[in-house]
Amino acid sequence: MLQTSNLAFAYGSSEPIHFPDIAFSSGEQGLLLGESGSGKTTLLHLLGGLRTPTKGEVRIGETVINQLSSAKLDTFRGQNIGIIFQQAHFVRALSVLENLKLAQKLAGLPTNKERIVEVLEHLNLGYKINASTKELSVGEQQR
Repeated sequence: MLQTSNLAFAYGSSEPIHFPDIAFSSGEQGLLLGESGSGKTTLLHLLGGLRTPTKGEVRIGETVINQLSSAKLDTFRGQNIGIIFQQAHFVRALSVLENLKLAQKLAGLPTNKERIVEVLEHLNLGYKINASTKELSVGEQQR
């Protein structure tokens, strides 16, 4: 379940953006539409815990994510929220495998090479496991 209530966010001293309350049940999908500059990306950042609302709350399951400490939010996000950025964020000095092991560790999970191999194979990227992330196309980086 994903739910927001009384959600608002302000950049600096500017007038806050107020968002309508939303509620999605498990497995339900939605579409976010709006004009350029209307706050779509800001809302997604709030839902993903990348920004903290000025007012209101974001609830995922039974957890109000904007009430978590930074460390607990990082762990929660790593275990419960998937974010695909337009531009990938990798540690360039590490291989694909090493980046994915690091992601598991940062999510508070034990490193599991077998799971990494399984996911990469599912994404048709198994052959890139030891490659530098610089060798991946943009589409491969997003996968």
